[in-house]
Amino acid sequence: MTTTLIGLDVTRNARLTADDVDRIAAKSDSGRILAEMIRGYKVRTREGWAMHDAVTVASLLDPHVITTAAASIEVDTTLGRGQTVVEFRMPHHVRIVGKSRYSTAGQIRIATGIDLHPFGNLS
Repeated sequence: MTTTLIGLDVTRNARLTADDVDRIAAKSDSGRILAEMIRGYKVRTREGWAMHDAVTVASLLDPHVITTAAASIEVDTTLGRGQTVVEFRMPHHVRIVGKSRYSTAGQIRIATGIDLHPFGNLS
C-alpha cells in the first residue's frame, strides 16, 4: 500500500472565502451548520479558510485531485522535532540512516499540487 503525504503547502491552496461560506449557509440547514463550523475556525487569512481536511477527503474520493511524486522521507527526531525531510529519489534508492537500512522510495508519495476544478463552483 502506498502512503501519500499531503502537506500544508498544497492544502492551503484550497480556500473558502467569506462569500463562499455565505453561499453554503444559504443552501440548506445543513449548509448553515457547516458554515457556522467553518466560521468558528479561527485560523483565517485574507484569502479565507484553508480546507486542509477537505483536500484529503477529496483526494481519497478522486486521486486525480492532487498531483504526487514518489519520494523518500525522514522524520527528524532531533533538533527538528518532527520536521519531515523529503527527498525525491530514484525508485530503488536505499539510504543509510544511523545503523539501519531502509527504502521508502516508491512507497511514499508527496502531494506537489492540487487541481481545484473538481471542487466545483459554489454559486
